[in-house]
Amino acid sequence: LYQSTLAGVAIAEGVDAVVQGIRTRLLLFRGEWFLNANEGTPWFEEVFNDGGADIRRIESALKAQINATPGVDEILS
Repeated sequence: LYQSTLAGVAIAEGVDAVVQGIRTRLLLFRGEWFLNANEGTPWFEEVFNDGGADIRRIESALKAQINATPGVDEILS
């Protein structure tokens, strides 16, 4: 983590930046960002839907978000 002298802004680097990117992608709901409604995790569409819990579908949606994060090469477990 790099601490900037400008207004106490902290900038993540290396592994910390990747972790922050994953967290940000998972916390963003699909359709929430006004500049691109296709960005974000499909929480309502895939996870919290009325069709019941399909663990493979949920796992696939979450893995897709994690794998699309810059700095992630693969999910090992």
